[in-house]
Amino acid sequence: MMRTLQRFNMVVDIKLVLVMDGIGEICTNILNLHGIQTIRRPNILRKDLLNDLYTYDAIVVRPDAEVTREILAAAFRLKVVALASPGCGKIDVEAASNRGISVINAPNSTVISACELICGLLLAVAKQMRPARNAFSKGIWNYGSFIGNDVKGRTVAIIGCGRVGKKVASRMTAFGMKVVGFDPLLAVTHHNGFCTMIKDLNEIWPIADYIVLLGDYVLYSIIGYDPFATEEQCKQFFLSKMTPEERPEFHQWLNIHSALLEPNRNFINADILRRCKTGVKIINVGRGGLINESDLLDALNSGQVGGAAIDVLEGQQSDPVTLTLIDHPLVIATPHIATSTADVSVHAAKEIAEQIINLVKPGTYSTMLSEINKIYD
Repeated sequence: MMRTLQRFNMVVDIKLVLVMDGIGEICTNILNLHGIQTIRRPNILRKDLLNDLYTYDAIVVRPDAEVTREILAAAFRLKVVALASPGCGKIDVEAASNRGISVINAPNSTVISACELICGLLLAVAKQMRPARNAFSKGIWNYGSFIGNDVKGRTVAIIGCGRVGKKVASRMTAFGMKVVGFDPLLAVTHHNGFCTMIKDLNEIWPIADYIVLLGDYVLYSIIGYDPFATEEQCKQFFLSKMTPEERPEFHQWLNIHSALLEPNRNFINADILRRCKTGVKIINVGRGGLINESDLLDALNSGQVGGAAIDVLEGQQSDPVTLTLIDHPLVIATPHIATSTADVSVHAAKEIAEQIINLVKPGTYSTMLSEINKIYD
């Protein structure tokens, strides 16, 4: 029987929470502060979990923890599975939904980390830090050989204006940049002060000095749920969310299981790069495969692209194109470190604990409930 929760007056009886796998201590501190008992089991074995799970009202897990159909079936009292991370992790969401168990996550936990890396990479590319540092390490002190650019007055295009995109927009605006954005699921109702939304991607290529790629630029929806832009969040930024009728052309692109939505593979390619400004600079912290790496390499060598920063690559360590791209003097390549900070786990533990408290005592925190599934009418 599916448990029904009321959308705007949601009160869940949670008295005992299992906190697993190295979740930050701040999570248990917040829960205990509000009278919720917690049990920490960082190294619990599967058989012990199956034996003990019937006693808990909620469990808090990290993304590498498997929450299977078998585990959920043993959880007679379980009301909430809380993932201290963005995404769905290894949770059987369908099985949880069928048992009336809410699955929540912490989508904001990595936002600042990713945003700050993007801004840092953009500035590093603008100031030619890679070639200057390489020359300096070889004893070349001729500062006149490396002429960068000021970012003030230049245009940065953000492809994918979700949580991270909006943070990047606000910071780059503070640097005096003109910020334009594209997101097919958000319609503009007002200029939000940081970013001018553009409906047609073809208008972006000729004007952008910098292009920032954030994830699959087509945001996916699951049964009306959008993990990156809720109605409330859209309103905060003076945006309105398109209805399904307004975006039928995107329905064929919905696929939560793939790491890269196939219609977006090689999204930045030779044809797109030819339509960009000469010397355009590309920053990709979204998905490996959004950029055709061979085409980007050719454009760097020809001067059509003036620099690139890449935190995600499609090729493996043995791929010759990928290796050449990493070693290119105009490229700053990092090994997928956008969310690798000591603070991310703290943010995730805090965000997930505050959501649990809001389920028990609605309105205690301003933290928004982030549900992966909907188990209410």
